[in-house]
This record gives sequence, C-alpha cells and structure tokens, in this order.
Amino acid sequence: ERIKKREQYIKDGYMRESDSDEYLDILFRNEEYAKKFGVEEINRVGQTFDPSQEQALLIDSQEELEDDVVIEVLLKGYKLKDRVIRPASVKINQK
Repeated sequence: ERIKKREQYIKDGYMRESDSDEYLDILFRNEEYAKKFGVEEINRVGQTFDPSQEQALLIDSQEELEDDVVIEVLLKGYKLKDRVIRPASVKINQK
C-alpha cells in the first residue's frame, strides 16, 4: 500500500524518483527489522472473519463464498506474537 502511495506521489509531483528509491530502501529495511523481532502480517483472505484480528470496512455479495469470509485485505494488519498491533481492514462476504 505504501508503494502505491509512492507511485502516486511521483505521478503528482510530490516526490522525485531518486527520493522514492531511498524511501523504498528504508521501507524494506523496516519490514526486515519487524520480521526479525517477530512482527507478523495478518492476512486471512479466504478464512472466516475474526473481529479480534480484523475490522470489516466493506461488504460484498458473492454467491460462491460462505458468509463472513474475508475477500480482500484493504489495509494490512500486524501482530506481535499473539497480540494484535493493528487490525487488518478487510472486505467480507455477506449473501
């Protein structure tokens, strides 16, 4: 999601391409450190919605899926061991 924002900033003229390369380097380094200390991404696409780890922002209706199944992650969520740091924002299915 941050990479998409970066591309939009470049397109809109808020950021130069050379600056964005440094930004990406810092971003990826931070993700490596987070993994090193046990921070995990919450990605439960295809699984039943869990309000302790996710917040439903959008609802869609797809007949081939069961109710309360996570269809898409809109904003990544993270947890440290068993503790949720930031819940994932998701789109769920409701018939």
